[in-house]
Amino acid sequence: LKDHTLLPKALDRAAASVLRAKFSLGLFDHPYIDTSLTGRVKRDKEHLALSLESARESITLLKNDGRLLPLPKTLKRVALIGPNGAVARYGDYEDEKNGLHISIADGLHMLLPNAAIAVNDGSDMKKAGEITRQAEVTVLALGEYPGISGEGSDRQSLDLPGNQEALLEAIAAIGKPIVLVLENGRPLTIPWAAE
Repeated sequence: LKDHTLLPKALDRAAASVLRAKFSLGLFDHPYIDTSLTGRVKRDKEHLALSLESARESITLLKNDGRLLPLPKTLKRVALIGPNGAVARYGDYEDEKNGLHISIADGLHMLLPNAAIAVNDGSDMKKAGEITRQAEVTVLALGEYPGISGEGSDRQSLDLPGNQEALLEAIAAIGKPIVLVLENGRPLTIPWAAE
């Protein structure tokens, strides 16, 4: 057999798993879908509540060195740097038009109403550095963005996409306190940040 040949036994086992699931769901007894189902259950209150609970439970604080968090309400100048700062991210399977459109910037404005929050997407690292130098603390909003995670969006690397690793290291070199916020739909390799 060639390396790329699938044994009939392996194919039968894979097909049997799929057919078993279809039988248990009753798809052979009732093969036609209920066309009204989507309208009745998509985005209904119960599903939205479960989605919100899942989102809240998926937030993970990896470190809190120096007990920087929660950010003190007395802050006057905050830098928000990175491609995910001024946009609301909802994940790979949600249409972003359905969300509340509360970005990290919006959240910071709500939590720190007396602070001036300078926002920069990080594409101009020199400008991002200037903003960081003027701030008391920097929030780095990094991670994935639509189109690079989800169905048919495999990547060759799990590193931070684009210039984000260079941005992270350049901002950290300035020496101001940093809160790193990662929004991602899959694990990311962040050895430098973790260290």
